[in-house]
Amino acid sequence: MERQYITDTSYSGLRLMGARGYTAVDTWENLDTFIRNELGDKDANLLAEPENLGGGSYSWFSAWDGQANLAKDLGPQAYEKVCHKAASSLAKLKDLAERSKDASDRQVRLFGEILWAAITIPEERLEHSLYCVDGNPVFVNWGARIDRPEYDGAGPLVVSTKTVAKPIEPKKDYLYQVINALLWLVFIAVCGFIHVKLIDGCGMFGAYNLGPLGHCELVVEASESLESESMETMRLQNEFLALQNRALDNEYCDIAGAQNSVSNSPSNNSTSNQDDDTFVPKAGKQLVADHLLLNSLLDEAKAATCSGVEVFAIWNDAVDIDLVLYPITPTDEINPDLLVDPYNTKTEYAVMDVSNDGSTAQESHMERICISEDAEFDKYLASVYNNGDKAVQGVKLLSRGGDLIDQLEIDVAANSEYELGLNITLQD
Repeated sequence: MERQYITDTSYSGLRLMGARGYTAVDTWENLDTFIRNELGDKDANLLAEPENLGGGSYSWFSAWDGQANLAKDLGPQAYEKVCHKAASSLAKLKDLAERSKDASDRQVRLFGEILWAAITIPEERLEHSLYCVDGNPVFVNWGARIDRPEYDGAGPLVVSTKTVAKPIEPKKDYLYQVINALLWLVFIAVCGFIHVKLIDGCGMFGAYNLGPLGHCELVVEASESLESESMETMRLQNEFLALQNRALDNEYCDIAGAQNSVSNSPSNNSTSNQDDDTFVPKAGKQLVADHLLLNSLLDEAKAATCSGVEVFAIWNDAVDIDLVLYPITPTDEINPDLLVDPYNTKTEYAVMDVSNDGSTAQESHMERICISEDAEFDKYLASVYNNGDKAVQGVKLLSRGGDLIDQLEIDVAANSEYELGLNITLQD
């Protein structure tokens, strides 16, 4: 099949989407065959053929024969026609992906998941991704989302077929501009007059001579309320220092010299008694060390505060480990349709707000999922995918709520999913 060159692009600022350790763009050949067998050539040609140039850059080719142009550079009528064709083919691909994910055949289910990832195209990048070749829509840079943890636009693209009309530029009213300038001059003159009168009235300048002649005396009377507030502040500071010294001397804490406190504790599942000024955590040195490690990694990631229950995955090897969270139904069954992972970052009950592909030069890598305080489910299962080519030992799964930390250390084989995991139960 002859190929029509379209353009070269980069996935800079984007995160490649995929399933089970496979990125959609790198499985194009098998995915293209799957779509052509199911829907035909027209819909399969919607996704341009990629050629990996290395470093996140790709050349793109189309099976259509003709000149390739950015759709946004076409006239309004031609652009609307291309968008209508793109929307029609995308709807067919989305329907095929949804049907395939429920198929009995394991390979068909995998292709359904990869196709779902392939038609994930950021709407913000549409004007740079949609091309027209011989009157037909073709997408480049498909199978990716914006690479931000808080980004909630991951999912199949929906193309609008409406043409946005350009606003009519209003006629310039020069008389209005002149009047507006005069009003500003009057305003400045009034401000200057008031300023001079106030200064003159205070004795800074004489009536007709320049130069300092005196000053206004400002009498400040001592305020009893300010003095009492200052005394109260000093008293509270002294009480804080006394409590701090007691905590540092306690044999269960052993946190002398540490400046970090467990400040990122969620309120859900909490067993602490913050109203009791004699309270000291009784879980010992390891609990304090775990809290300090988690808070240190959260500080490095500049993570926001999680007000619910936190779920973590921590590992040391330079491998892409993905933390996943499954809700467990009241009948103790896992619900895969509500899975939370790096490719599905937001749901109604939880959000992955810290992600890590293991490529940075860090001693420890971490991903975090925050479960909402008003989550619908009471039980969850935390697990991991290993997207790398080597096994990883000692992956830590942790959950933190209040002053409690539960954890499980596991070994994960290369390119695999850990079948079990850490069970998490939320308490009222």
